[in-house]
Amino acid sequence: MRPRIQILTEDALRQHIHLDLKMVDIIERAFAALASGQVVMPPILMADWLHPGLHITAMGADQTGKSEIGPKALAEADLYVCNRVNQCETSGELEAALAAGLWTKGTPPELGQVIEGSAKGRMSEKDITICDLTGTGAQDTAIASHVHSALGNAGTIIDN
Repeated sequence: MRPRIQILTEDALRQHIHLDLKMVDIIERAFAALASGQVVMPPILMADWLHPGLHITAMGADQTGKSEIGPKALAEADLYVCNRVNQCETSGELEAALAAGLWTKGTPPELGQVIEGSAKGRMSEKDITICDLTGTGAQDTAIASHVHSALGNAGTIIDN
C-alpha cells in the first residue's frame, strides 16, 4: 500500500495556523534526494535561499551523514537550535556544518532550554531561525500531533 499524502496550500496553512507562509518549490530536489536511496542525502535547502523572518524545522537527518540544509545556512542563521546537541553533532545538520568547518558559534542551545526560557529564542520577526530535530520520537510525535490537531483535514488528501 502506498502512503497517503496530504497537500496543504499556503492559504490553508494561513487559515488554520494563522501564520504568513510562503511555499518554496523544492519538490524536484527533495524527490531526487529521496529517490536516490542513498544513505548520504545531499542538502535540499541552501544558504542563499534564506531570507529575513524565515523559520526552518529540519526533521529528516536522522542518521550519520544525512543532511537537509546546506551547512553554510546554519552559520548564517540568527539562531540554530538542536533538540539534543550530542545527537545533532553526530546525526543532524550540525554534523555537516562541523565537518565543513562552518560552525563557529560554540554549543547551540537545545530546544528544551529555549522552551523553558534558559536560552534565548527568536529575538525579532526578521531573525532567520533553524530548529534541528534528529529523531527524538517523543518530540516528533508531539509536534506531528499538534500540527494534525491544528490543521485537521485542511488541504487536499491524495491516496496513491
